[in-house]
Amino acid sequence: MSQRHGEVITSHHHKPSNTYPYSITTMKPKPFPGNGRGLSVEYMRMREGPSYFVILYRNSSKIVSAADPKDVWRCLGNAKYTPTAQALKEWAVEIVNSSLPKPEPVPDTSFASDVEEPNDNTKMIT
Repeated sequence: MSQRHGEVITSHHHKPSNTYPYSITTMKPKPFPGNGRGLSVEYMRMREGPSYFVILYRNSSKIVSAADPKDVWRCLGNAKYTPTAQALKEWAVEIVNSSLPKPEPVPDTSFASDVEEPNDNTKMIT
């Protein structure tokens, strides 16, 4: 059997990659606007499970939980005092806070919510 350039030969026992029962679904990654010159940071928001940051810096990579966005800034070591690092810290905190769900106000249905305001007919018990 000959193989043409770019053609992949697979066995009959190989399962295609799209048949795995579990998959990781992320929303579109949000890159840090100041990426460049050896620094690349992306925020990966997950539909289910914890979101995280992917950091590529100084020929290494790290995955940092979005639970504490300032950990992204701490990965920079001595460079964390530069203007780009300060912008990264602000961006990380802002992007995590903007992706948190907004709490809906819950109406107060407790017994204490039915209390009337004091008026002229109100008598104090002593």
